[in-house]
Amino acid sequence: MEIRPTPFRVLLLLLLLGGFWWIGGFDLSATLPKGSSNARAMVSPIAMFVIGAGCVTIVEHEVGNLDRTSLRWLYILLGVILMSAAVTWTRALHGG
Repeated sequence: MEIRPTPFRVLLLLLLLGGFWWIGGFDLSATLPKGSSNARAMVSPIAMFVIGAGCVTIVEHEVGNLDRTSLRWLYILLGVILMSAAVTWTRALHGG
């Protein structure tokens, strides 16, 4: 697994993170009262989205010695699933 941050991939990563911020994904105070022990419930979807966005954009994985095969499609699929689950979870915590 390698990290290849080309300018287009970094721009796409920033756009994805900006979109998540725009829907209120990084706002921990929106649903949780101050001093709540459920803060982990909001931090988990944030971590899921950031990891998923990283998988979709900057992760590259090739296997094989002679005939190199790229597994990038697998990381893109995993990233989309993680980001979708994180957005759904965030929307559920924010109440719609």
